[in-house]
Amino acid sequence: MEENQKQKKQFYRLLEEHVRNLSFSKQGSFFITQDTYNKALQAIQLPKGMKCPEGSYFKFWALKKFKIQEIESRVMLCCMKTSSPVVTKEEIFDTIKRCHIRVGHSGRDKTWEEIKSNHSGIRHDMIPLFLRTCTECSTRVSKKKLPAEEPIISLAYMTRMQIELIDMTSRPDQDYKWILHMQDHFSKFNWTHPLTSNQTAEVAEKLVQTFCLFGAPRILQSDGDKELVAGVINGLVEKWPGLAIIHGQPPHLQSPHFMRISNGDLQLKLEEWLEEHSEKGWAEGLHYITYAINTCVSATTSKSPYEVVFHQSPHINSVELEIQQEEDTSNFSTRIEIMEIKPELETKPQLVIDQTVVPSLTGPSISLQPLN
Repeated sequence: MEENQKQKKQFYRLLEEHVRNLSFSKQGSFFITQDTYNKALQAIQLPKGMKCPEGSYFKFWALKKFKIQEIESRVMLCCMKTSSPVVTKEEIFDTIKRCHIRVGHSGRDKTWEEIKSNHSGIRHDMIPLFLRTCTECSTRVSKKKLPAEEPIISLAYMTRMQIELIDMTSRPDQDYKWILHMQDHFSKFNWTHPLTSNQTAEVAEKLVQTFCLFGAPRILQSDGDKELVAGVINGLVEKWPGLAIIHGQPPHLQSPHFMRISNGDLQLKLEEWLEEHSEKGWAEGLHYITYAINTCVSATTSKSPYEVVFHQSPHINSVELEIQQEEDTSNFSTRIEIMEIKPELETKPQLVIDQTVVPSLTGPSISLQPLN
């Protein structure tokens, strides 16, 4: 808590210095204070014809720039153009920090994309000021730039998948000692699974689970242990005859170091997550970190791996989640009860959600027969 207050104080000191260096005309519109926010909210809510205490020009400005939206029973001021909630000067630091943590301390561009898609009132040049105060980012060891190599060309999703095992035996989480990391070469979409060992049976089981949900790739590549690859081949070829498994780098193309870089990013973000959640294990944080990586916008494609694979943005409203965290969780918890069926009634069970009756939905029965 002390460290957070120190970082917050340093950020606002840098912000004030930055504003002083701006031209006089830009200083007044660089951010909106909480007092101006409240006055604009009141001005917009005034009935038609009623005089605004702040003057007619202020009311005209508020109506032109903002609109009112109700999010989770809270009335909020939102930008007229983007419909995103407005962030006041007093909330800039906390908002940037939450977005920065959500993208796994990924840097300026990905933090800006997260902010831009959920908030308004925060400017792009505020992000470098925040990053100067971020302890995790300032102490990060810069990665060595690997030599450029001829890239492998993937034409579509699931054309080529790379798998690697990350050794976590030096920092086990209960029974988990390894991480299976899989990445689609075309979309850069990632899958991760905590493993208790590096035995081929467990690796093959996780691969089968992933393939059943997302489909199998044309080419499965690994630069790992030959014995591991041989065991995986024996377990998978029978289930997917058309799957080609390659060990090492293809002879005609030099594989880029994309998987080595991805493993480093994954481990780095996992370490940062553990620093913030010291009471939890890395096996739990692995899923959150993988999601953060998959939803980060790439500078090359201007899309996240999630968008490339599913052709849509993640269905999540971070503003609503932040409001829910601030409020008592009991106000937002959905009460679900299964009503007892009376013997004389021939109706199906009904689902009650906050006193609203929703009939249960059942699909047609499907009979599965073995293939001859």
